[in-house]
Amino acid sequence: MLLAPKGNEAIPVSRLDGDTGESKGHCNNRLQGRGRKDYHHVSVTLSMWNQPKEVIVMQVRGVYHTNFTVSDIDRSVAFYRDILGMELVGQSEASGQIVETILGMPGARLKIAFLKAGDQMLELFEYLSPRGKPYDRRTCDVGPCHVAFFVADINEAYKTLSARGVRFKSAPQPVQLDGETHWACYMTDPDGITLELNQQRR
Repeated sequence: MLLAPKGNEAIPVSRLDGDTGESKGHCNNRLQGRGRKDYHHVSVTLSMWNQPKEVIVMQVRGVYHTNFTVSDIDRSVAFYRDILGMELVGQSEASGQIVETILGMPGARLKIAFLKAGDQMLELFEYLSPRGKPYDRRTCDVGPCHVAFFVADINEAYKTLSARGVRFKSAPQPVQLDGETHWACYMTDPDGITLELNQQRR
């Protein structure tokens, strides 16, 4: 349930007009100017309203890490560390009630690896139990995501990684973003997860 700030408490948006569960168009007017200082402006549109309104909901303070589930964590660590040059921060195994509760996965037992590039962290999971299933990760499908890595020389990276057997979807291509030219290309890791290389050229 979405929550919006009211004074020093959070009130359910869907209950602003009583217990009927119906949200009226004037709800937004009752929220304006009442945000707490520790709530920042993250806007959402609630489709349940007759006329879309924006409300202050909550704040995220940054991105802690990105996670990929892989089929063989040793193979994936070798790829991200030895091929892409990421720093291996640590590896571990996890199981037990807390892990099962967080993941929403009864009987979960997994291997974990953390890798670092700059100030960004990548977390890898290999589920020992239950074992996952591979699927077609087309970039047009709902769900698949990718991480974009900055590189100093994208053409050299493309040549070097191609020679090491890394599969690319294209050679580097120019992209205009806010008046600046970026060069980008997509590739895949050993499990077929999409990754991006990106170089900014002024």
